[in-house]
Amino acid sequence: MLRALKVGSVVIGVALVLSLLIRKVPTKDAQSDLSDAACHDLRQLFPEGSSLARALFGTGILAGQDDWPAVVGLLKDLAERRGLEFRNASISRPGVETLQISACASGQPVVLVNEIEWDFGDNKDLRTRPRGEPIIDFAIYGDVPGDIWQPVATDLVAMLDARWPGGVRFRDEEGRLTSDRPSFLDSEL
Repeated sequence: MLRALKVGSVVIGVALVLSLLIRKVPTKDAQSDLSDAACHDLRQLFPEGSSLARALFGTGILAGQDDWPAVVGLLKDLAERRGLEFRNASISRPGVETLQISACASGQPVVLVNEIEWDFGDNKDLRTRPRGEPIIDFAIYGDVPGDIWQPVATDLVAMLDARWPGGVRFRDEEGRLTSDRPSFLDSEL
Protein backbone atom coordinates (compact mmCIF):
# COMPACT_ATOMS: atom_id res chain seq x y z
CA MET A 1 0.00 0.00 0.00
CA LEU A 2 2.73 2.47 0.96
CA ARG A 3 4.67 1.66 -2.22
CA ALA A 4 1.58 2.34 -4.33
CA LEU A 5 1.09 5.69 -2.60
CA LYS A 6 4.69 6.68 -3.33
CA VAL A 7 4.38 5.85 -7.02
CA GLY A 8 0.93 7.43 -7.22
CA SER A 9 2.16 10.63 -5.60
CA VAL A 10 4.96 10.98 -8.12
CA VAL A 11 2.61 10.31 -11.04
CA ILE A 12 0.08 12.80 -9.69
CA GLY A 13 2.84 15.34 -9.10
CA VAL A 14 4.19 15.01 -12.62
CA ALA A 15 0.69 15.23 -14.10
CA LEU A 16 -0.12 18.30 -12.01
CA VAL A 17 3.06 20.12 -12.97
CA LEU A 18 2.67 19.35 -16.67
CA SER A 19 -0.98 20.40 -16.69
CA LEU A 20 -0.13 23.68 -14.99
CA LEU A 21 2.69 24.42 -17.40
CA ILE A 22 0.63 23.57 -20.46
CA ARG A 23 -2.24 25.80 -19.27
CA LYS A 24 0.14 28.75 -19.46
CA VAL A 25 -1.50 30.68 -16.63
CA PRO A 26 0.74 33.64 -15.78
CA THR A 27 1.15 34.63 -12.15
CA LYS A 28 1.69 38.06 -10.66
CA ASP A 29 5.44 37.56 -11.20
CA ALA A 30 5.09 36.76 -14.89
CA GLN A 31 5.75 39.40 -17.48
CA SER A 32 2.44 40.90 -18.48
CA ASP A 33 3.34 41.72 -22.10
CA LEU A 34 4.56 38.50 -23.65
CA SER A 35 5.07 38.92 -27.38
CA ASP A 36 5.96 35.28 -28.01
CA ALA A 37 4.11 33.28 -25.37
CA ALA A 38 4.17 30.21 -27.63
CA CYS A 39 7.77 29.50 -26.64
CA HIS A 40 6.57 28.72 -23.09
CA ASP A 41 4.14 26.08 -24.39
CA LEU A 42 5.98 22.87 -23.55
CA ARG A 43 3.99 20.87 -26.07
CA GLN A 44 6.31 22.33 -28.71
CA LEU A 45 9.15 20.25 -27.25
CA PHE A 46 7.50 17.00 -28.31
CA PRO A 47 7.92 16.21 -32.00
CA GLU A 48 4.72 14.99 -33.60
CA GLY A 49 3.93 11.51 -32.36
CA SER A 50 6.59 11.62 -29.63
CA SER A 51 5.95 11.30 -25.91
CA LEU A 52 9.54 12.02 -24.87
CA ALA A 53 11.55 15.22 -24.99
CA ARG A 54 15.24 14.98 -24.19
CA ALA A 55 17.07 17.93 -22.70
CA LEU A 56 19.98 19.35 -24.67
CA PHE A 57 21.71 20.20 -21.39
CA GLY A 58 20.98 19.62 -17.73
CA THR A 59 22.51 21.16 -14.66
CA GLY A 60 21.56 21.40 -11.03
CA ILE A 61 22.57 23.21 -7.89
CA LEU A 62 22.95 21.89 -4.39
CA ALA A 63 20.18 24.02 -2.97
CA GLY A 64 16.73 23.59 -1.53
CA GLN A 65 13.32 25.20 -1.37
CA ASP A 66 14.65 28.15 0.65
CA ASP A 67 16.66 29.10 -2.45
CA TRP A 68 13.67 29.22 -4.80
CA PRO A 69 13.38 33.06 -4.69
CA ALA A 70 17.08 33.38 -5.64
CA VAL A 71 16.55 30.91 -8.51
CA VAL A 72 13.62 32.98 -9.80
CA GLY A 73 15.77 36.13 -9.71
CA LEU A 74 18.66 34.38 -11.44
CA LEU A 75 16.51 33.09 -14.30
CA LYS A 76 14.90 36.54 -14.68
CA ASP A 77 18.40 38.03 -14.95
CA LEU A 78 19.44 35.40 -17.51
CA ALA A 79 16.30 36.12 -19.55
CA GLU A 80 17.00 39.83 -19.55
CA ARG A 81 20.68 39.33 -20.43
CA ARG A 82 19.93 36.95 -23.32
CA GLY A 83 16.81 38.69 -24.67
CA LEU A 84 14.51 35.87 -23.58
CA GLU A 85 11.00 36.08 -22.18
CA PHE A 86 10.55 35.04 -18.56
CA ARG A 87 7.53 33.27 -17.16
CA ASN A 88 6.80 32.32 -13.56
CA ALA A 89 3.91 29.86 -13.31
CA SER A 90 4.79 28.74 -9.77
CA ILE A 91 2.00 27.99 -7.34
CA SER A 92 1.64 27.79 -3.61
CA ARG A 93 -1.41 25.99 -2.28
CA PRO A 94 -2.06 24.06 0.88
CA GLY A 95 -0.19 20.78 0.53
CA VAL A 96 1.88 21.65 -2.55
CA GLU A 97 4.33 24.28 -3.73
CA THR A 98 5.85 24.38 -7.18
CA LEU A 99 8.68 26.28 -8.78
CA GLN A 100 7.78 26.46 -12.48
CA ILE A 101 9.81 29.04 -14.32
CA SER A 102 11.02 29.29 -17.87
CA ALA A 103 12.91 31.62 -20.19
CA CYS A 104 12.67 31.37 -23.96
CA ALA A 105 12.22 33.16 -27.27
CA SER A 106 11.51 32.17 -30.83
CA GLY A 107 14.60 30.52 -32.35
CA GLN A 108 16.18 30.12 -28.90
CA PRO A 109 16.20 27.24 -26.42
CA VAL A 110 13.79 26.92 -23.51
CA VAL A 111 15.46 27.11 -20.09
CA LEU A 112 13.21 25.34 -17.61
CA VAL A 113 13.15 24.90 -13.85
CA ASN A 114 10.37 22.66 -12.64
CA GLU A 115 10.34 21.64 -8.98
CA ILE A 116 7.52 20.41 -6.76
CA GLU A 117 7.31 19.97 -3.01
CA TRP A 118 4.41 18.09 -1.45
CA ASP A 119 3.54 18.52 2.21
CA PHE A 120 2.82 15.11 3.69
CA GLY A 121 2.99 16.38 7.23
CA ASP A 122 4.98 14.10 9.48
CA ASN A 123 4.91 11.14 7.06
CA LYS A 124 8.43 11.41 5.61
CA ASP A 125 8.03 8.02 3.87
CA LEU A 126 5.79 9.67 1.27
CA ARG A 127 8.21 12.34 0.07
CA THR A 128 8.52 12.64 -3.69
CA ARG A 129 12.24 13.47 -3.83
CA PRO A 130 14.98 10.93 -3.32
CA ARG A 131 16.93 11.07 -0.10
CA GLY A 132 20.22 12.91 -0.16
CA GLU A 133 21.27 16.46 -0.83
CA PRO A 134 18.57 18.75 -2.20
CA ILE A 135 18.98 19.62 -5.88
CA ILE A 136 17.28 22.25 -8.00
CA ASP A 137 17.44 21.16 -11.65
CA PHE A 138 17.74 23.39 -14.71
CA ALA A 139 17.17 21.94 -18.17
CA ILE A 140 17.63 23.40 -21.63
CA TYR A 141 15.34 22.10 -24.37
CA GLY A 142 14.76 23.00 -27.99
CA ASP A 143 15.33 22.24 -31.62
CA VAL A 144 18.31 24.56 -31.96
CA PRO A 145 21.98 23.94 -32.83
CA GLY A 146 24.82 24.02 -30.32
CA ASP A 147 25.97 27.48 -31.37
CA ILE A 148 22.56 28.77 -30.18
CA TRP A 149 21.97 26.84 -26.94
CA GLN A 150 25.56 26.46 -25.68
CA PRO A 151 26.11 30.22 -25.09
CA VAL A 152 22.86 30.27 -23.07
CA ALA A 153 24.06 27.26 -21.06
CA THR A 154 27.47 28.89 -20.54
CA ASP A 155 25.85 32.08 -19.20
CA LEU A 156 23.53 30.05 -16.97
CA VAL A 157 26.37 28.01 -15.47
CA ALA A 158 28.49 31.14 -14.92
CA MET A 159 25.60 32.76 -13.04
CA LEU A 160 25.00 29.59 -10.99
CA ASP A 161 28.72 29.28 -10.18
CA ALA A 162 28.77 32.90 -8.99
CA ARG A 163 25.72 32.45 -6.74
CA TRP A 164 26.38 28.87 -5.50
CA PRO A 165 30.18 28.37 -5.69
CA GLY A 166 31.05 24.68 -5.65
CA GLY A 167 27.36 23.74 -5.76
CA VAL A 168 26.82 23.31 -9.50
CA ARG A 169 26.40 19.79 -10.88
CA PHE A 170 25.78 18.50 -14.40
CA ARG A 171 23.58 15.77 -15.85
CA ASP A 172 25.44 13.15 -17.86
CA GLU A 173 23.94 11.27 -20.82
CA GLU A 174 22.33 8.81 -18.41
CA GLY A 175 20.76 11.61 -16.36
CA ARG A 176 23.06 11.14 -13.37
CA LEU A 177 24.48 14.13 -11.52
CA THR A 178 28.22 14.64 -11.76
CA SER A 179 30.67 17.43 -11.00
CA ASP A 180 32.38 16.86 -14.39
CA ARG A 181 31.94 20.02 -16.49
CA PRO A 182 31.02 19.55 -20.15
CA SER A 183 33.95 20.67 -22.33
CA PHE A 184 31.96 23.31 -24.23
CA LEU A 185 31.67 25.35 -21.02
CA ASP A 186 35.40 26.00 -21.07
CA SER A 187 35.78 26.72 -24.79
CA GLU A 188 35.36 30.02 -26.64
CA LEU A 189 32.10 30.14 -28.56
